[in-house]
Order: sequence, then C-alpha cells, then structure tokens
Amino acid sequence: MHRFAIVIPIVAAALVVVSPAVYAQECLSSTAVSEVFSIQDTGICGSSASASGDFRVATMPPNGDPCNETTETAALPIQIDTVWSPGSIRRHPQGQQVTLPDLPLSAVFGDRFYIEAADRSSGIGVIDHLGGTPGWHLTVTGTLATVDGEVVLTDPAVEVGALGVPPVPLTMRPYAAFHGADPTGLLVRTFGSATQVQDAWFLLSDGGKETLTALPESLPAPIPGEFVILQGVPGMANIDGQITRVIRLTAQEYPQ
Repeated sequence: MHRFAIVIPIVAAALVVVSPAVYAQECLSSTAVSEVFSIQDTGICGSSASASGDFRVATMPPNGDPCNETTETAALPIQIDTVWSPGSIRRHPQGQQVTLPDLPLSAVFGDRFYIEAADRSSGIGVIDHLGGTPGWHLTVTGTLATVDGEVVLTDPAVEVGALGVPPVPLTMRPYAAFHGADPTGLLVRTFGSATQVQDAWFLLSDGGKETLTALPESLPAPIPGEFVILQGVPGMANIDGQITRVIRLTAQEYPQ
C-alpha cells in the first residue's frame, strides 16, 4: 500500500488540500503510479468533483488504464475546495497563487489591507500599500505566505470594482480571539480595560485570563485602566521578538 501527500489542481478555483477526514482510492498497476488521473466521490474511476467536500483520488498507472483489477485503496486525507474563500485558502499550500473575487475592503493599514467574505465568515490580510475606502469591492490575486505567524496574500494584483456598504464589525470579547472560531482577518468590535500601555501597543482585558494586544496604529494610546471600545482586525504580529495575537485598530471609543 502506498501512502503519499499530494496537491492536485482540478479546475479553475479548485484544489485538493490536506484534511484529516477521508480515504483515497489509488488505481495502481504492478509498477509505480505516475500522475493523478481524476478526482471522484463515487468510487468510479474517471468521474470528477464539481463541488467542495471530501473525496477520493484515482491515479493513472503507467500502463494508461485508470481503473484495472489491481486497484487498491489507501489512506490519503484530501479535501476538494472548489469555492475559495478567505478562510478556506488558509489551508492551501504556502506559495500557491490564489484569486479571491469581488470581496469588500474592510480595513487599511500602513503595510497591508484586509478583505472579508460578504457573510463575515472569514477574512484575510493582503501585504500591500493600498489607499482606499472600506466598502470597495476588490478582486485580489496573490501568493499565500505566512508573515509573523499570520497567513496572508503577498505580491498581489488588485482589481477595484464597485463601492458598496462597508463591512459591519462583529462584536466579540477579547477572550474570543483565543477560543472558538478564528476571527483572524475579520473586522470586529471589542471592549475592555487598557493595561500595560506602551508606545506601540497596549493590552486589552475583559477580566479573563487572556489579554489581547492592541496596536493603535495612528490612534492615540488610552490611559492605563481606562475602559475602551475598540474596532479593528485580529491577526498576528511580532511584538518585541515574540509572535503575538493582536488586533490592529481602525477606531476606538471612550464611553463615559
């Protein structure tokens, strides 16, 4: 039985990525398998995937017969991703070029900007100096990379579409940045008390065990102990040599 890791382009905007869920079918001959033949979900060699989900893979043996009596089944965890989103592409291989079409711009910072899904299910950062107003719909083609612990798109080509309504932030506690669904790349609204205020960052606490590191960017830093309501995008950053979960701020309020 052969076991191997594999990444398989299927059609435009479709890719197999690692997922610990399913089995794969290998159509083998007595000699080594050459290349992938097709993706299937029925066990019939030659059928192809038309939707996202977990599938099996059929491979083309050197004799050219995609399905013969020597077909074996081997464990190969794969997943077909036919509809790319900011969340799903984070599972794709580093260095892969992807395109995310017609997504709203949610936030702009000095070295990057963020786009997110229309349903606010996921977002992603794009390393580029972009001037723009949140709400513009962008089609972004870029290369997947990890920068300071955060999966982002680099070397982007950006197409600007229509101006729409700016994304509405999701409200969450600082605790949620560390537990549950990953909010990385999404515009959020959070709150708590400012502690350990430094020149470039401060900690936000809601009384729980975890504190979220806030990066004010160009906003004024709060007074230590002050209660603040923050709007921004969670992600990762290198803070004093340590990779840290952060929120990059776009706005802050000081309720009376």
